[in-house]
Amino acid sequence: MSLESALGARILWSATVGYAKGKYQRMAFMDDAVERAATRVAEEHEGLEPEVFPAAFEKDEVKALIDGFDAGGDPITVDRIAETLNEEMLDPDLDADPEQLVAEFFEYLEQEVSQDEEIGLKLQTVYAQRLYEYASRLREGQEELLEQIEVAGQDRSDKGYDVFKTVDDRFEQQLAGEHPRQRFDLPFYGRSGAVDDIIEFAESDSNVLVVHGPAGIGKTRLVVQASFQLQASHREWTVYTANVHSDLDAGLSEIEFDEEDGIILFIDDARDADQLERVFDIAAQRRSQVKLVFTERSIFASSLEDRTNRFGLDVTMLPLSPLDSETVTSLIQDAYGIQDPQTLDWIVQVSEGKPLIAHLLADQLVSDGPSGHVPVAAEDSVIEQVFDDVVRDIRRAAEQQGVGDPQKLESYFRYVAAVGTLDTGDDAFMDAFREALSLEPDEERRYREILLDAIGTVSQRSESLTVQPDALQEYVVYDTFFGDGARDYMDTVYEVFGEFTEKEQVNNLLVIEHRYDCHEAGTVIDTILSSYMDQMEEYPIPERVRLLRRLELLGAASPERGVELVEGALTTAPPDGETESEGLRRRIVKAPSNLGQLYLAAISLLSPGLLKEPERITDVLLEIALVEGVSPNVAETVFQRLDQELRPGFSRHPGAQQQIVERLEGYLLEQELDTAFRMELLEAVASASSEQAEDFSMDPVDRMTARVRRGPIWQSEAMQAYRLTAVDALIAVVEESEDHALKVKAAEQLPSFVLAQKRYYGGQDEVFNRDELERIYEFAIDHIDGEEDLDCLSALHRLVDYAEDGELGVGELGRRLEDALLANDRYRLLVHMDPRGRDWEESEEEMRAFIRDLDPAWEQQFDAFVDVVEHSPETSFKRFFKLFGEEQPEPGVQLLDQSPAALEEYQERVVVGICAGDPERGRELVSDYIEDGTYDLACAGLRVFINSDRDYAVSAFERIIDETDRFTEERLIHFSSVLRGQWEEDQDWAEEMFLTLLYESESVTPRVLDRLLDALPRRRENLTAVDESVLDEIMDYAVEFDRLGESHQLQQLVAEFAERRPLDFVEFCIRRADRLDRQMDLLPLHMDVDTERMRETEDYDAAVQTVGNLVMDTDEYAPQVYARLFHTVPATDVAAVLAGRVADCSEDQLLRIIWYCQLFELTDPVEALLLTVMGDGVDNLREADAIQRNILCAISSSPMGTAGPAGMVNDNQHQRELSTVRDWQEDRNLSIEIRNFARKAEQYLLDDLDQASRFKEDFL
Repeated sequence: MSLESALGARILWSATVGYAKGKYQRMAFMDDAVERAATRVAEEHEGLEPEVFPAAFEKDEVKALIDGFDAGGDPITVDRIAETLNEEMLDPDLDADPEQLVAEFFEYLEQEVSQDEEIGLKLQTVYAQRLYEYASRLREGQEELLEQIEVAGQDRSDKGYDVFKTVDDRFEQQLAGEHPRQRFDLPFYGRSGAVDDIIEFAESDSNVLVVHGPAGIGKTRLVVQASFQLQASHREWTVYTANVHSDLDAGLSEIEFDEEDGIILFIDDARDADQLERVFDIAAQRRSQVKLVFTERSIFASSLEDRTNRFGLDVTMLPLSPLDSETVTSLIQDAYGIQDPQTLDWIVQVSEGKPLIAHLLADQLVSDGPSGHVPVAAEDSVIEQVFDDVVRDIRRAAEQQGVGDPQKLESYFRYVAAVGTLDTGDDAFMDAFREALSLEPDEERRYREILLDAIGTVSQRSESLTVQPDALQEYVVYDTFFGDGARDYMDTVYEVFGEFTEKEQVNNLLVIEHRYDCHEAGTVIDTILSSYMDQMEEYPIPERVRLLRRLELLGAASPERGVELVEGALTTAPPDGETESEGLRRRIVKAPSNLGQLYLAAISLLSPGLLKEPERITDVLLEIALVEGVSPNVAETVFQRLDQELRPGFSRHPGAQQQIVERLEGYLLEQELDTAFRMELLEAVASASSEQAEDFSMDPVDRMTARVRRGPIWQSEAMQAYRLTAVDALIAVVEESEDHALKVKAAEQLPSFVLAQKRYYGGQDEVFNRDELERIYEFAIDHIDGEEDLDCLSALHRLVDYAEDGELGVGELGRRLEDALLANDRYRLLVHMDPRGRDWEESEEEMRAFIRDLDPAWEQQFDAFVDVVEHSPETSFKRFFKLFGEEQPEPGVQLLDQSPAALEEYQERVVVGICAGDPERGRELVSDYIEDGTYDLACAGLRVFINSDRDYAVSAFERIIDETDRFTEERLIHFSSVLRGQWEEDQDWAEEMFLTLLYESESVTPRVLDRLLDALPRRRENLTAVDESVLDEIMDYAVEFDRLGESHQLQQLVAEFAERRPLDFVEFCIRRADRLDRQMDLLPLHMDVDTERMRETEDYDAAVQTVGNLVMDTDEYAPQVYARLFHTVPATDVAAVLAGRVADCSEDQLLRIIWYCQLFELTDPVEALLLTVMGDGVDNLREADAIQRNILCAISSSPMGTAGPAGMVNDNQHQRELSTVRDWQEDRNLSIEIRNFARKAEQYLLDDLDQASRFKEDFL
């Protein structure tokens, strides 16, 4: 875009003026581009301040130039802009004149815009309505052509008519930004596809376009925007628009059709006016010349469609859906400069994708100026403006549909909003609803049908009606019951419908109370809660659980009330004689008890309010976590919620997080509390260290979509204070805690704050908070002298590593810390015994050198080793002591003889080292150990010799086996360590020793068998060579184990057994099922079986027949018992066997076949088997209710079904299921009964999916 073109000057200069008007005005997205261009000019001219250019464009003279050009005046030129720069603005010593400076500025600005496609697109959008007539003919430097185009454009506007005006005349106020509600001067977002649809309509054979949607969705703005682009690209079309309340007959008489090319008549908010007949008549007479475009609420769109059809015209319906959250956010950011994430989220949530509401809210915010709270009054007035129109539409719909008194339909609508969700399938609910409104059933159904036509106002899911969006529902309830002349909500709504929709009602009341500052709504809530509190002692625990679940929104919306309700539910004694219910205990998976469920419900209610009432709710949650005798899930859930709320986030206020940490510090220092409990709290506090903020929420527009927002934390004083508080809490634990593990964990977490700052610096090129770094390092330096815990010092040593590169400016502090650490003799020895920051080979060589140079005063050295080990219980020194034995064999033997208690765990490592470093001395040592029966140390040496002196090792090992009198579990584990990897060396010997140990074992536990399996090959392909006798013995023991999945090698052997001998494998499963209490562990969960290899065996067919017998065995079979077996033996083969037996099956056997099918996705074999059951197994499918119900479950993979395959369900599965039952409906080879059932099945699948979708939405 050239500077010398009128278009280029107009866009760029107008944008710059918009920029100068302030941060919160309509061109805020130009800020960076203008600043960069001004800076570049200033850098080239000494003495020029970059602020000159924004200041210049604030001048009235420049604004007058822009306004004059917008009004059709002369194009703006560089010299006219330069004339506005007075001598006071420019340094007299500058080496350039004003015209040169202005030209350079716009040249650079043009470059900045051209490099940022997003800015260019936004500029094009902002000025599309002023450029449409010549955009398609723009050529760089063609000023004469541009002037001609402008004249043409003026002619088109000036031609005008009194009723039908051009778009820019009709919407002059909106385009200029002077309309109180419709701001068409602001950027246009998110409807590019709809704009294309309108342009394609002009090119199509269609005569009428109806753009419809709810109030505020952007219908009018879309058509206006599309009109500009349409006229720019299709000069043969002119768009004229009129208000439906104008005299359209007179307007049509004005139009000189013979002098016009193509005409598009745009009627905004058409409604069902009688004078539209003339408009349709003209369109029917002049089909090739005249097209009609209407914008209308969805509730009236169908009447326009019907009228179009009556005139024989082709109609295109274009429904508008809400803008997505990202689009609304971008719109508000760029148009108003609002950047605060919480404010943006609030606008998106309230507007629910409706751009008009979003604009009005943002404009009100900007007008009111910054504030520390959400402007409730602004929201009230905006929603009232928009939604009062919706209510008026309901009245007009009643008149149009001829339902009699429009007030009754309006009341129906208001009561649907009041109850929250109207379940039309609940007879008792509907009776109460009709009685409250004095409606007959037929009359109620008629009203329901009318409202359901109002797409976007009342939505239907399955059998439930809900007013949408939520903001409309809440406003209607407020306007109906709490505005002027409010009715008695308690008597007319809650008392009547509370038993059906109490949760929805309370949720609405909470929103109304805060959104509209409505004290009356708060009074109703208090009345409801007081009633429950007064009767709490009468409620058994399960009822209290349900109560807390129903009122769960209290925690987020009114945490003070939530705490009072929870405390009442937890502290009030239950009714006399209440016993623990077994209803919440399941046979397969133990669930929390009733009391545990109550605590979980309390946690769910309170957690969302943690940052609103941090101290009080933190105390209650921790008291719950400390309760003894409840499910571990309770405490785990508390810790998860604390961790979640303490992580940095854009919507989590650091000040509240700081208060939580301050509260947790007291619990961390409470020595009487369990270490594991305090360790969890420590983890939660340490989560404050992250340099990344992350928020997770559900999209307020698309409620089924999760949103994750990530980015660097804000460098605010509140965030810095929060992190410092977390650091101080960790420091307090290191200084004051007497618990070793807790102390070391706290010391380990301190460097994570420094590491996070390094990552922040790497991304942002600045230090986040130097005070925090200095606090950590100064503490560590001061703490070294008095700290005896070497693990703690080792953890703090990481701070030295993070300071080495100097990028955080703490290099000197790091050096001071390192000096202090190495001045500690004990710690210096620790570093030699466990070198830090080295690779494996480098650290090993360093340890060897240290060991070789040790002072031969071994008694003192051993004491020093003991001292280090005792003061660093978290550190492993296995490698050091192995190398010590290798480098110093004789001192190693001396160490073994002395056997200090602190070093006993490292004796085997010393033996290994001696045998590796001095084999002769090692053999002597092993022989001595065999003599005196110290088999653990003897086996440690043999592990070395089995690879370096195999003959000796085999002989010594067999001697141990011969001389051993008891094969205890611990001895077997030591013996098996020698056999590890020996199958590849000598299969026969390894298998012989394996079987010997297995036979001699006092008890073959899963732990013993797991270690003994080390003697067998670990690679899956080698297991095929394992002897049958070995496999038999393993399976004989494994059949008794509770679980088979904990050892990967055992899993592989079970799979090998299944592939090699499938019939024996099936019998193995039957034996396990007979003895297991919990059949979930019949087989490993993830077992990879080669079914093709299984099919090649001689007994495979017999195995399949046996599985078929299990499926049909009415005495033994329950669906979950053999589920894993059924998933192992191919369903294709089993289904074929079952299909051959269907004709002779009883109904019970047919049901078991269907239950078998429920375990699988709806594949071709499963489908064929189900069809066989319906066709050959049932005489009268229509009367076989149980068969039908279970087949419906079998064909649905929805998680809401009573059966179906486990795991995640994707859309492809749902589509397959729907496609299958639809194919059944069309298959003439199937009986009429099956085809009719398929129609029922299709509706079942759709309802099931809808129910699952609602459950997911409510749950999330």
